[in-house]
Amino acid sequence: MIYKKWEGLLGDTIELIPIELAGRGKRSNDPLYQDVPEAVQDIFSVVSPKILDGKPYAFFGHSMGAMLAYEVIQKIRANYLPEPQHAFFSGRGAPHVKSNREKLYHEMEDDEFKREIMNLGGTPKEFFDYPELVDYLLPILKNDFKISEIAEKRQEIKPLNSEITVLVGKEEDELEAASVHGWMQHSKKMCTVHYFNGGHFFINDEAETITKIIKSHLSTERFVHRVL
Repeated sequence: MIYKKWEGLLGDTIELIPIELAGRGKRSNDPLYQDVPEAVQDIFSVVSPKILDGKPYAFFGHSMGAMLAYEVIQKIRANYLPEPQHAFFSGRGAPHVKSNREKLYHEMEDDEFKREIMNLGGTPKEFFDYPELVDYLLPILKNDFKISEIAEKRQEIKPLNSEITVLVGKEEDELEAASVHGWMQHSKKMCTVHYFNGGHFFINDEAETITKIIKSHLSTERFVHRVL
């Protein structure tokens, strides 16, 4: 739903296709992913038919979505399918750089987990006033952290044939400069980095600027822009 408001901002030359993950929205009855490979396979099965029409396309992923987008692109390459022209990775460090995060959110008790989620920002305090909503979303959030935190770091760097744009909040303490700029090793082409005011959830407040960046990096051809 966060990405839906981008449609009007991206204009007529970019087609926005948000990808709904298992356990959410219309897929709320689908079981949550057990690990990253399962999530990647699921997303790959959704996007692979869409990228066979020959149209140029790009990926955008924020946080865990950036990790999943990267892994899906690697799976696309391994299956010799058309690669994206551009990849936008937001709120996530390079896949080969170990995080300095000491907290394991998925191992926290629910009360502590709620406090930490609030501290991260991006979740209105009023959200926790609705027990039914909390009961529904808390397991999804915890599972997202789990598969992200237990995911193995890639030791081998396989640079993409796509240009890369990295977006990050200036106040995100858990992303060090080495992790952010480490993305430059993952493209055979240009890699640019954009910093925003705010923390991990700067994406909620910077839709207009982010979509301008997306448009500036994509050509005037009609794109299929996939959001993970």
